[in-house]
Amino acid sequence: MLGGSHFFSKYVGLRYYGDIKISYNKFANNSNQTIWARHGTGLDLLVNFVATQKNEKSHRFGVFAGLYAGILNLSATTNKDFGFGNVNLAANAGLRMDMGRFGLEFASQIPLVKSTHSAIIFDDFINVENPNLGANIKSNSTRAQNFNLNARLIIRF
Repeated sequence: MLGGSHFFSKYVGLRYYGDIKISYNKFANNSNQTIWARHGTGLDLLVNFVATQKNEKSHRFGVFAGLYAGILNLSATTNKDFGFGNVNLAANAGLRMDMGRFGLEFASQIPLVKSTHSAIIFDDFINVENPNLGANIKSNSTRAQNFNLNARLIIRF
């Protein structure tokens, strides 16, 4: 995650950022494990409950909420199929704490758009037994990335 923030007062500000995220999911209803790789941008509203300034060091505690928009570049499962190129729109929310140059956040992200795409099975793409067969395309294979929770360490330069 790389970006910046601007505070309008001690208690209210905006944060803007871009990120690259790689995550791993295992679905409860089947044995497939999925790796997601995506990138995008976000805008969050920052609200501080506590904001102090002592000797050029600030201490803040508050919450944030915002929107994230991006592209899901790749999703791949352990049964050797993959998909790519989906739009991702999510809501962000969490707790934040700043201590000088360092910060700690506990964040959640809830997808607002379901990720639907076609998937190609690698085993059928190169068929050794029958080279005349092409790729097996499954249409509208639905993969939805559920909400995620994470902790972030923030360093300001």
